[in-house]
Amino acid sequence: RHDSPYSDSHYFIYKWGGCPIKNRLRDEFIVPAEHGKAWRINEGETLRIIAIDGPQVGDLAMFNAHNYNEVYDPVGTYWFSNRSGTGNNHHIKYMYSRPPAMNIMAEITDDPVAEHWILCGGRCNQQSYEVRGAKKWYRSCQSNLEEAIRDWGMPPEKVPDVFNLWMYCENTPD
Repeated sequence: RHDSPYSDSHYFIYKWGGCPIKNRLRDEFIVPAEHGKAWRINEGETLRIIAIDGPQVGDLAMFNAHNYNEVYDPVGTYWFSNRSGTGNNHHIKYMYSRPPAMNIMAEITDDPVAEHWILCGGRCNQQSYEVRGAKKWYRSCQSNLEEAIRDWGMPPEKVPDVFNLWMYCENTPD
């Protein structure tokens, strides 16, 4: 089963580091559907992501700005969140980087939807479209992320696992 629990207040707020939120807008932009964008968030800054065009799923990839090899880890985040009592299969408070660092990369400070596919980390790509019978090339989450990190000097194989915003999935017997 796959649902997107969209509402007009469909947003996510993250805070990087331990500094208080300063309520100063540094940047604002719209990422068109089926495209990607990369930007830098500094420690202590807040990121607010809003879905403005109806039900959608967004892929959020996170890199340490000082070490692009340190990236968000959905499995570690899922495990730490469940073990520490700060999250479950669909909602988390902290987002961790993958081993060996396992640092907190972001804190979720507001999440009115609280329904995300925490454990997945995957994304659609050309090969998954072909398995489903596609005969031509389509933009995919993978190609959107490749495009976004290209300007930062990263090749396609550097696209990490992602946080699947607003993607709610359950495994059922059928």
